[in-house]
Amino acid sequence: MVFDVASALMLVCLALVLRATATGERPRGWRRAGLAAAVVGVVIVRAGGDAALTLDVASAALLAGVVLTAGHDLVARRTWPPGAFVVAVAVVTAAGAYLRAYELSETISPAQPEQREPLQPDVRYYQQQALQTANPFAAGLKSPLWPALHAPLVRGLADRDLAMRVLSWSFGILMIPAVALGIGRLFEPLVGVVVAGLLATDSFLIDLCTKGLREELGVCLWMLVLALLFEHRQCFSWRRAVGAGLAAGLLLLLRNTDAPVLLMLVVYALVRTRTKWPRALIGALLPVAVVAPFYVNQWRVYGDAFYLEKRDARYHANMEFIGGRAPPGLSMPARAEFDRDPYAGEPLSPAAYLFKYHSPGRLAASQWEGLKRVLAGEPFSAGFSRWTRLACAAGVLAALLTAETRFAGLFVLGSVLGIRAHLIVVGGFEERLLLPVLVLWLAGGCRLIASAVRAGGRQWLAFSRPIPTKTP
Repeated sequence: MVFDVASALMLVCLALVLRATATGERPRGWRRAGLAAAVVGVVIVRAGGDAALTLDVASAALLAGVVLTAGHDLVARRTWPPGAFVVAVAVVTAAGAYLRAYELSETISPAQPEQREPLQPDVRYYQQQALQTANPFAAGLKSPLWPALHAPLVRGLADRDLAMRVLSWSFGILMIPAVALGIGRLFEPLVGVVVAGLLATDSFLIDLCTKGLREELGVCLWMLVLALLFEHRQCFSWRRAVGAGLAAGLLLLLRNTDAPVLLMLVVYALVRTRTKWPRALIGALLPVAVVAPFYVNQWRVYGDAFYLEKRDARYHANMEFIGGRAPPGLSMPARAEFDRDPYAGEPLSPAAYLFKYHSPGRLAASQWEGLKRVLAGEPFSAGFSRWTRLACAAGVLAALLTAETRFAGLFVLGSVLGIRAHLIVVGGFEERLLLPVLVLWLAGGCRLIASAVRAGGRQWLAFSRPIPTKTP
């Protein structure tokens, strides 16, 4: 199934390439014939029973289509082909799908069945929740939206563990064109393609999409929210206000810890565009309206609407203080109780954990250190060079200085400062939770590099012109 889906995606990318590079001067008949031949070839190979070979044939057909269309324009005509952006997005999407297909196949069908990788505890919880209810607002200990999306798959597929990996893998592929389009519209097409290409080939992200986690869907939703909020500078239309509010509400249902930065960006977007108050009210209240049923159900089940947030804060406090000296006033569970349940103890509000049990000096130091580590790219395992990290850090800071891109700098700062910066310093914060930050961090660096290259090119052209001389 994995290779079949990836093969179909290759043919879709091939169709997009052929359509994007077609112009009125060129006959379309041979393009349609080429696409038909590729489809027939893939079907014939698949009938032979080798799914992996089918994917390779589909990938070869895509490569041939790119070379014969876009490659011909670049080499023979020395010009960018029509639809170059679409071609680039199709190529990076296909590359990401190809690598992820083989990764998922090796994960679910290893050489020895007993070596199959088990589901992580979080994913196992999502699976149990999906079997119990398909309610996207159901009370629980994790995101209600992710289990609800899995409910039809878990109940319909015989291999329930595979069912928990399908959506993560699918959004791991969809994330690539979503980033290319989102960053391309918010910054420029070249930056979007480069960032998407880096994400498509990153080994950590290729492995991550086979785990059954929700991070890739989060990136897709963030791209939608940022595009709706910041693509245009004029006043919000009713459609954009409603769309941004609904997308933001879905994002909160997926991961409620994004609420502070989301609120900051929504307010900034509404103030920057001077949106009229009825539309601003709709944009600000819709996310609350979307996520409110979940918190009502939390109150009904646990007696506390914010039980989930307080439970998570207790976990972080236990992880930080269980082996050392607890601050005054904070009761800690016994070691044996903690070993049985890392969430043991009275629920603790995130604000109390952060501000009540840490001195102002230590809190300020952890904020600075956590932000510095993210700007320097230390939490990201992609192995970026020192110069790439420096460019990305400078790009994020430079984004703050420009009105059109200030949202990117605010997003990175708002996503890191607070409890996340503190957890980065004390430990217990996984790289995958910073995936949206990685996207904007890379976008800032790629934009800065692209701007420097263009400015340098113009300076070189000016310098290389002949020096004008006066004629007698």
